[in-house]
Amino acid sequence: MNHGDKTMFRVFVVFLAILASFGFANASDESGAIPLAVHSASQPVNVDELLNPNHPVWVQAKGHSLRFHRTPPLYSDGPFDDGERPEASVQIVRRQSGDLYVKLQWNDATEDLFRQGDRHPDGGESHIYKTHTSKTDAFGDAACLMVPKSRKPMESYPSMMMGDKANPVDLLFWQAGRGFSLLKAHGRATTEALSAELAGKSYRTPQGWVIIFVLTDAADSIPVCFAIWEGSKAHRDGLKYYSLWYEIRL
Repeated sequence: MNHGDKTMFRVFVVFLAILASFGFANASDESGAIPLAVHSASQPVNVDELLNPNHPVWVQAKGHSLRFHRTPPLYSDGPFDDGERPEASVQIVRRQSGDLYVKLQWNDATEDLFRQGDRHPDGGESHIYKTHTSKTDAFGDAACLMVPKSRKPMESYPSMMMGDKANPVDLLFWQAGRGFSLLKAHGRATTEALSAELAGKSYRTPQGWVIIFVLTDAADSIPVCFAIWEGSKAHRDGLKYYSLWYEIRL
């Protein structure tokens, strides 16, 4: 396949992804987004308690099933979609401070951790080292919660392609073996790190993963969408499971 054919193929699969997104329309309300209910803790609950997925407050929070698409392959030789989707759900609890605790869980039979590369002497001067990746075909599990940077009700949502200049987004990002980080973006290929550390907690279960994100500066109505990377399926970068916009309703 020559360069022109590859370009046309990429345009075609992006078009298919846009068509697939319309499959969510009949499940949403008049705003176009699927609403997610929030449980407000009636009793004072501290941070450590809310980061415990077995705390009684989570029993009271309504669970919502999530539905995911998968990014189409960008090249004619794949990797191809196997048609499988993770069973995923989300619960949301509001603490007295106003912060939202978002509990995302999904089934994943394999635990795939991101690992640091091995450091080896360069062979030149002693203070120069190179970092080498042990396995270039091994990838880690990850999850992301994307929200508009402006935490307020919106008539039109940011672009699914990491926001846009008029509507930048924050990305609450978790990687297995590395932890949580806060990123920002205003369009495709504009992602930047805001913080090396972000409040949250992750748990490995017999079924898969449970991740609790902490979303601050909550408004009355917040658009949110989710992404999951499954390392065992060679997910990385833009190759992932992704949802369309949901809307957290306080």
